[in-house]
Amino acid sequence: MGPYSKDLRVLFVRYLDDGMSARAAGAVVGVSAATAVRWSQRWRELGDVSPAKMGGTKPL
Repeated sequence: MGPYSKDLRVLFVRYLDDGMSARAAGAVVGVSAATAVRWSQRWRELGDVSPAKMGGTKPL
């Protein structure tokens, strides 16, 4: 499974900005509590919820 869409993440942030808790916002958009808390931390620390790079180095 790939990363969640940017639109879903932006919607999640809108709920946070409206005063909803991370867990409640996560439940509304359909992600786990752990994912919601991680996105919330990323938003507070970086001001961005874009997905982090996935995978490692490409094999030779």
